[in-house]
Amino acid sequence: MKKYLPFILVLALLVPVAYSTSTLDLITSQLNNAGTVKIDRNITLFNITITLMDGWHLNETHIHVAKRLNDIPKKGNGDPNIDEFTYNQTHGYSTNCTILIDEDVEPPLVVAIHAAICRIIDYAPDFSQYVNISGSSLKVKNPGNGCYFNSTFESDQFTGFFSGWCIDIDNVIYNNIWYDVNASLSTEPIPDGLLEYPENLDLVNYILNQGYIGQTSPSGGTYTMGDIQRAIWALMEDTQSTAGIGSWSQQRVDEILDDAYGNGEGYIPGEGEKVALILYTDGLQITLIMVPVPMIPVYECETAYIKYFECDDCMTVGGNLTSDTENYIKRILESIILLITIYLANTLFRVFIVKSI
Repeated sequence: MKKYLPFILVLALLVPVAYSTSTLDLITSQLNNAGTVKIDRNITLFNITITLMDGWHLNETHIHVAKRLNDIPKKGNGDPNIDEFTYNQTHGYSTNCTILIDEDVEPPLVVAIHAAICRIIDYAPDFSQYVNISGSSLKVKNPGNGCYFNSTFESDQFTGFFSGWCIDIDNVIYNNIWYDVNASLSTEPIPDGLLEYPENLDLVNYILNQGYIGQTSPSGGTYTMGDIQRAIWALMEDTQSTAGIGSWSQQRVDEILDDAYGNGEGYIPGEGEKVALILYTDGLQITLIMVPVPMIPVYECETAYIKYFECDDCMTVGGNLTSDTENYIKRILESIILLITIYLANTLFRVFIVKSI
């Protein structure tokens, strides 16, 4: 979820200089310090360096340089239109960036800066690496170690050794032979007609993430690999088999199925769990391997602005803006909440921190 608050920073450069630099605090809409913005100017070149504190990540910047404030792009309602700013970049949630701008505009001029910064508020599954897998091949060995198959899988995207299970007893697969296969993620739509009961894949994913094997069963004994495989066949097949499953108990299988029906509807594996990848080709027994669930950050984003403080080197200069410009400011953003002029490194800036209401 991304959240952008309607703040924007506008700097008006009022005095021509050959070189100037200033470093300013970057403040969030909640008045927390998020980092710094360093602005260097050398003739026509602007170097804008944003450095964020720990916990913050830079998503977007939008910058526009104009001769007059009236030339900053705006929407029909008068708000700044960052989509029409000249310099627009995404930064992939980095912690810092440097943006070089070459503008042959003599001062006075206006530089408008908009930056979206983000915090990680959660993590979510990202199955994208298991979609559109190509160049895949499979080799199995039954019985497996705590699974029906020890499966070796290779593809253009990833390779490894995985726990494997059977979801098809109408065909066969032989040990220690490489097969070219197709791959489909169990949480995505499966090719029509491939499985007898594809609607039960959520229950299969649930069962395979409960760590049943070795746990004590209420009916006695401990759950086995054979109990798990029989439960999977019960969900995925019209007929049953006992081939290659070793010891098992119908009572324990029923307990597993009762748990799945009661708690596994709509189940999607999450952090620290695994998800079933379906492997198949014509005439070959359909199997699955359990692959780790990748997690990605979920960001909440907002617009940051620059905070100025009073100091001996700061000065206020009046009369630099026309009444038309001042009226335009009021019209474009309705409320000016801070207006400060600063004098640093022989450069005079007029700074507007503005907020829509």
